[in-house]
Amino acid sequence: MYSTRCREHDRFRNLYVACRTRRFRGDQYRGMALRVFGCRFTGRRFWYLGKLAPYANGGPFAYTKLGMGDFSAYLVAWGYWVSIWCANAAITVSAVGYLTVFFPVLGESALAAIATGLAIIWFFTWINSKEIKTVALVQIITTIFKVAPIVLIGIWGMFYLQLENFTPFNLTGESDLSVITTTTVLTFFAFLGMESATIPSGSVQDAAST
Repeated sequence: MYSTRCREHDRFRNLYVACRTRRFRGDQYRGMALRVFGCRFTGRRFWYLGKLAPYANGGPFAYTKLGMGDFSAYLVAWGYWVSIWCANAAITVSAVGYLTVFFPVLGESALAAIATGLAIIWFFTWINSKEIKTVALVQIITTIFKVAPIVLIGIWGMFYLQLENFTPFNLTGESDLSVITTTTVLTFFAFLGMESATIPSGSVQDAAST
């Protein structure tokens, strides 16, 4: 049952973390705490690099080029490019999967699903071709739509919290170190993309402070 449901949920990016970590029960929260610390540290590194090179367009690519040269920067850019188009495909499949709830035809017709997926990709490609103010506005709107349900469900869930569900912390039979390492890696997926904030530095006013 577990593996079957996970394979179904893997289609949806937002359910990936919950699906993959639920068997770790309470131990996943220790992994999440470690992940938050690591992401905080990584964010601070990008902030510091942004201050050192405030107008270096390209984010990780630009910083690598300044510090290690063209070839290392090329490897970073190539790897980042591959990760982006893989993520675009995964997110598009996820979006179409969610839309089937409201438009069942997407689950019945492969042609309709493909057309909808391509429309989503090209719509956001068009948005990204606009000036940075337009892109920023879309980012703010989509972030609100993304975060608001998470916050509301989190607050609502507090009224149904059952502490017995958190013990014992480790049900896997593996060592705590192994479980915490695994959950940290899996839940880090939710923080991917934070590095993209440094990419348009050259187009940001007073980039060193913002």
